[in-house]
Amino acid sequence: MEKIGEGAFSVVFRAFDEVTKEMVAVKVDKVDPTKRKMAAAEALKLQDLQESDYVPKVYASGWTPGCGYYVMELLGPSLKRLFINHILEKRQLLPMRKVLELGISMIRAVESLHDLEYVYRDLKPDNFVFGLEGSANQDKLYIIDFGLARKYVDDNGEFCPEIDQFCGNMRYASVNALLRKGHGRCDDLWSVFFIMLEFAKGPLPWSTVSRSELAAVKQRSIGPELVSGLPPEFGLIMEHLQTLKYEDLPDYEYMVQLLQDCLSKLDE
Repeated sequence: MEKIGEGAFSVVFRAFDEVTKEMVAVKVDKVDPTKRKMAAAEALKLQDLQESDYVPKVYASGWTPGCGYYVMELLGPSLKRLFINHILEKRQLLPMRKVLELGISMIRAVESLHDLEYVYRDLKPDNFVFGLEGSANQDKLYIIDFGLARKYVDDNGEFCPEIDQFCGNMRYASVNALLRKGHGRCDDLWSVFFIMLEFAKGPLPWSTVSRSELAAVKQRSIGPELVSGLPPEFGLIMEHLQTLKYEDLPDYEYMVQLLQDCLSKLDE
């Protein structure tokens, strides 16, 4: 096996499946008594989400002394890697067409999780990846790493209580998430919006702000200046997100249509 990734609580390996004769990814908890064991719980969430076309297929999961693991579909590079490589090679930001196409894919991916009653709570460029290079799905976008994902409704369809704690990535988190006001479906889409902004304009205004000031600075930054120089559709998406509260259902079709309209204008 070859290590291909590592996080705070787990390690991911590339491995060869002797039965299927295919390469797979194996995620394993770190063998460290001070670290939480999350692989087994994450595998259960992935099983719930297998109906989504944007979630990697899970082939097996289990527990060995000291750590859990699961075996899943092997995928390709992350959006973060794409962004960094493009800047290094081209010395410029991603083309607007690519930003719009990625935005549509990210919204659809997040919508598929919400349809299955999960919110992700930790969206960032590292956690969006493409299909395996050389495969038929190499240009398809997937979401990985579901350690912080949670159900937003209970078995009776009632909204779960908001959790008075922050989890996730502070750069891409919504203001409400930073203020510990809960993380609903709209908050996942704020993260998608901030990723698109970063890809289109470069570093976000709060990128270098301290943790203690981040929520206030981000709240002040959300306005016309944030989307200046971008197609007006970005401002319309931002305005829609500003109308949403914790329990509200986002208008995914509206946001996707705005981005598709913007793409059409590029062809004129």
